[in-house]
Amino acid sequence: DQLQHWNIRFTEVNIRVSVDQQKQLNIEDNQEG
Repeated sequence: DQLQHWNIRFTEVNIRVSVDQQKQLNIEDNQEG
């Protein structure tokens, strides 16, 4: 199903963005500390 495929793709991108944001937060925390 095309929609199913698109949803999976969207979820993968969201996860990647979340991970990148988390890394960015960790970097900022390390700079402060």
